[in-house]
Amino acid sequence: EELSTEFSMNLNSDTRYVERDASDTVALSGLSADFIASHTTDGKVRISTDYPDLQPTLKFADNSTLRAELYRTYNSRGYPRNSEILAQVLALRHEKATLLGYRSWAHYATEELMMKSEIDADAFLAQVANLTKTRSEEELQVILAAKQEDEPSSDAVYSYDSSYYAEKVRKSTFELDSTELHPYFHYNNTRDGIVAFAGEMFGLKFHHQPQVKTWHEDVDTYDVSWTSKPDVVIGRIHLDMFPRTNKYKHAAQFPIRSGVEGVQLAEGALVTNFPQTGPMEHGQVTTFFHEFGHLMHHIIGGQGQ
Repeated sequence: EELSTEFSMNLNSDTRYVERDASDTVALSGLSADFIASHTTDGKVRISTDYPDLQPTLKFADNSTLRAELYRTYNSRGYPRNSEILAQVLALRHEKATLLGYRSWAHYATEELMMKSEIDADAFLAQVANLTKTRSEEELQVILAAKQEDEPSSDAVYSYDSSYYAEKVRKSTFELDSTELHPYFHYNNTRDGIVAFAGEMFGLKFHHQPQVKTWHEDVDTYDVSWTSKPDVVIGRIHLDMFPRTNKYKHAAQFPIRSGVEGVQLAEGALVTNFPQTGPMEHGQVTTFFHEFGHLMHHIIGGQGQ
């Protein structure tokens, strides 16, 4: 557990940057003027490995060298220390599993799951891969064809290519330009829309509590009540939505306290890394919906005995 915690902390604390001259229009082609302006200091554009920078750069930057450098920099976070930790974790897991009489850690970890064994898990994954192979190869060829319009000799689609050329295919095939959605998906609009939607769907009211002190000034707190009983609080939620140093880098809902009717109120937090200014991507909006659903499950589910 200590090694796993250290591994995660090393990732969360390691924000890295890629820099380009603000005057280098070739390197920055495809990125919006607002994005460039908000990332420019002393004539340098600094793009971080945090999601609000990573995702639009991989999706819209025309320059493959910039996309590749940022992608590799992102995937180098935590190195070299985490390589040492990973080796220790693997060795300790293998030692534990074999001491308990298991073939491997995978055998030990799957025994109490539906799969029951690593052999069945491997067979299931192979079955899924076989069922999706034909369609995925067809889609890969579509993405490759789009790339070959820029690089005729290319015979591969790299990880830093996929978002960029998928966006180009959406534009050319479906006349769908995701940038046209940007005016509708700034954070405050999106938050207010999701809160209103959840309130209507579940019969809830959300009462903003700006006076509540939390672990960071960016965190928004709401007390939750039934619409039919607006004065009776049934739970509390915290929205910690923007990136910062040493913060958890992904998106998840975390229970703070389980609710028990008549004993204690349910309390939970939603933690993400969305842009505080500028537009959210459509994928970030769907992530917001998804994780907010977990938060509602925690609050509403906390009304039992």
